[in-house]
Amino acid sequence: MPRSSALEQIAADTAARWQMLPPGTSVVAAVSGGADSMALLQLLLELAPARRLQVTAAHLNHCLRGPESDRDEQFVTAWCAAAGVDCVTRRADVAGLSRRSGQSLEEAARTLRYDFLYQVAAERGAVLATAHTATDNFETALFRLARGTGLGGLCGIPPVRGFRWQGYTGRLVRPLIEVSRRQVEDYCQRRQLPYITDSTNLQPVYSRNRLRLQVLPVLRSLNSALEQSFVKTARHLGQDQDYLCAQAEALYRQLAGGSAGPSLDAAGLLAAHPALAARVAARFLKEQDLPAGEAEIQKLLSAAAGTKQQLTANTFLCLQGTQLCLYRPPAPAAPIPAQPVAVGKMYSIGQKKLMVCVLSQEKYGAEKKINKKFFINFMDYDKICNALALRSRQPGDRIHLAGRGVGKTVKKLLNEQKVPSAERCHLPLLADQKGVVCLPGIGIDSRVAVDEKTKNIAAVYYGEDF
Repeated sequence: MPRSSALEQIAADTAARWQMLPPGTSVVAAVSGGADSMALLQLLLELAPARRLQVTAAHLNHCLRGPESDRDEQFVTAWCAAAGVDCVTRRADVAGLSRRSGQSLEEAARTLRYDFLYQVAAERGAVLATAHTATDNFETALFRLARGTGLGGLCGIPPVRGFRWQGYTGRLVRPLIEVSRRQVEDYCQRRQLPYITDSTNLQPVYSRNRLRLQVLPVLRSLNSALEQSFVKTARHLGQDQDYLCAQAEALYRQLAGGSAGPSLDAAGLLAAHPALAARVAARFLKEQDLPAGEAEIQKLLSAAAGTKQQLTANTFLCLQGTQLCLYRPPAPAAPIPAQPVAVGKMYSIGQKKLMVCVLSQEKYGAEKKINKKFFINFMDYDKICNALALRSRQPGDRIHLAGRGVGKTVKKLLNEQKVPSAERCHLPLLADQKGVVCLPGIGIDSRVAVDEKTKNIAAVYYGEDF
């Protein structure tokens, strides 16, 4: 972009193209005190009378650079006071958030900065304006390219995007997004507009700074109009991205649905062009608040082809008929606390109930026939060693089922019975002093089996209807 191009005209064209600043708009400008943000604030103030803009400056002191951070805050507040501009400031503990959250200092600073800016804009019902330039935009796209990205990443920073803050839906606009940093500096010089320089921007310690200080000069030696070229490229890429996203959204609405929870039509997804299929997959994953990176998208497409995939520790993708379904197994139930069993007392276990009754041999035959759907296991009550206890299985539990040739661990038996892993710790068992005597609904241990000598029978009920 030629240095002779007027910043005012370029910014005005950008604002008009994207309808950033309709007449009567309240605008909150993010002002750090650097050249870009001071140029933005001055530009908004110049536009304010004709467009009836209400301009507020917002400055966050990140408290990361000691006296220099305080200097920045004092500079912004003093300039705004002299210009008669409403100014909102706040101090933030960026380092503290970084320690607590594990975020880098840059990430923590960004989080706190935007929380502050969104709040100030929301409280005023305002548009939020930031001072990102074409140079920032090119650096962002180049940085993403170096790390790996798709078409959306190469589009760089969007001129306009939405945001939400505690129920407020607002817009974030970037009037300088097609203006180079050189043009900003020229503008400040022509307007005799003071600004401050963040000393950390001149230190090649951050990845972004190394790109700015070491890579961009080499690229400018190949093309002096670097930002101008990228502005055109970003427009073309943005148009392509918008079109593909619109097509993908229409396809998503066709494929999404089903009565069994979140799902997609698998055949329709696989028949789509890869560019659309990937976007539909990402849209589906984001709708479910799941990661939507390249690895997750490929897993989803593999699942659509018939291979079950695990997305997270508790999220799976699998085919159910023609539908690709998202499945989240229920959280494992809490183990049943060990407790003594009182004869005739009902115990609630989830949605089921358990009770042990003692029958005489005379009543056993009749009760077994009449109440066969209630009493599902029978034991010789007199063979039980001391008191019965109700509990969940424990490591090492074994049972020798009556009528079976060998004993085995309860774990192995439940596996053979295909009891889901998540349900096993909530499956009740009855034990005496010697070990497990009954797995309700599955069987009893041979040492408490009913025989011709049995006099008293422990009848076990376990079910939902009683």
